[in-house]
Amino acid sequence: MDDLIDIIDLLSDRERQRFIQFQQARNQRSDTKNTALFRLLCKKNYTHLDTAIYGKPAKNSLYALTKRLKDSLIEFIAIQNFEEESSEEMHILRGLLAARVFFEQRLFSLAMKTLRKAEQEAEMLDAYALLCEIYHTKVQHLHHYPSETRSNSITTYHKYVRALQQEHQINILCAQVGMASEAPQTAPFSWLQTDSQLQFDETITYKGYFMVLKQVYRVGEQTRHFKEAHLWITRLFSAVQGKNESTTKHRYYYSRILLLVAISHFRNKTFETSLAVLSQLEEALNSKLFPGSQNLKQQLQRYRTLNFLYSGDLEKAVTTLAKLDKTAPEAILIQVLVSFQQEHFDAAYRKLLQLDRSPAYYLKTFGNAWVLQKELMEILLLMEKDLLDPLASRLKSFRRKYRTTLQRMGESRALVFLSLAEQWYDTPSVATSEEFLQKIETSFEWRSLEEEDLFAMSFYAWLKSKTLQQPIYQTTLEVLRGDATL
Repeated sequence: MDDLIDIIDLLSDRERQRFIQFQQARNQRSDTKNTALFRLLCKKNYTHLDTAIYGKPAKNSLYALTKRLKDSLIEFIAIQNFEEESSEEMHILRGLLAARVFFEQRLFSLAMKTLRKAEQEAEMLDAYALLCEIYHTKVQHLHHYPSETRSNSITTYHKYVRALQQEHQINILCAQVGMASEAPQTAPFSWLQTDSQLQFDETITYKGYFMVLKQVYRVGEQTRHFKEAHLWITRLFSAVQGKNESTTKHRYYYSRILLLVAISHFRNKTFETSLAVLSQLEEALNSKLFPGSQNLKQQLQRYRTLNFLYSGDLEKAVTTLAKLDKTAPEAILIQVLVSFQQEHFDAAYRKLLQLDRSPAYYLKTFGNAWVLQKELMEILLLMEKDLLDPLASRLKSFRRKYRTTLQRMGESRALVFLSLAEQWYDTPSVATSEEFLQKIETSFEWRSLEEEDLFAMSFYAWLKSKTLQQPIYQTTLEVLRGDATL
């Protein structure tokens, strides 16, 4: 039952309606108990389900019905994702399959043209698994190709096989980095130092570098070791810049590398460098459209907004904010942050209410850190708006849901922060007392200014502004610059 509830929580209201239609179309008899169960679970009605559906206790029948509904949901999600899948790799795969059909039907000219188009698209993405499949098909039918191209085709096939083997090695390395980050008393990036099978040099592809960089950043965020992760990211980026191979052909992954580097500089508070890398990314994106470039342009503007905000250029942050897709959850949360720093609490709260999907969806899509930031921001806005009833509920829920997660992330101080925030909310006059100020400055275990998490400092600055009786944004900038004590 828990798995079934988790699956339902992932669905939007529109997807739930589509599933009901899917279910009704598949029902082979007038029995619609599966739809009735689904509707009850959507309404968070988890008790006495057998009685509600069958009119009497029927645990065994409910168990069987639950299993059928779960299987149907899994099938629905698979079919829906396949139908809506418009990724570049899926498009290439369809072309490959079509080419194989044409070869079987002895339409050799059409087959070769279709296969060549799939190859060109796969080369753009450094999709070596697909390229190996494409050349596997090509070599099978090599006798239909001009004799002068056959030797080169076999050489190219070997090249892609080697690249795919290297990709497998990198994939294993990334998994080892991830496992090391979860092991107690183990340096999370130790595998990067000890692995002898890979040399980060000219032989590593742009896709390979992107895979490693993405995992290093993910582990740095997960373990809160932003500085150590950044050292590895800048080192790996130097290796990328040392490659003789043109970035134009590999713009798909090179652009993603630039974005990761810019984000890492932002998280480490080197805002000017982050903005400079984002300008490089913008140049790459404007030179030619390629798969995923529109999404990258949105991410570029999001991080440009955040860089302007936290470097002290609020006017540019607001101007850049206007260029964002206002419906994307990441963009909505950034709008909330900007409004909060300006102390436009009503506007910030209205925006936050637009993030109305289930916590399970946001956790799966954006991860723990993003969800925690959203939840903390909601609590602070409820305090600023003096909405006592929802505030009490959110505080209780936050502590119950996220205590273990915060402890695992090494961020238990968030709970200390909430306790101090509650003290201020219950008795605002306490904020200016020397005792409360001393408690704030001694209650947290801070890392150095260079190593401390930017967003943690931002939340702390809100509390600090209450003791200093000055604007939140002014205090935030002082804390980030080291002008106010941590």
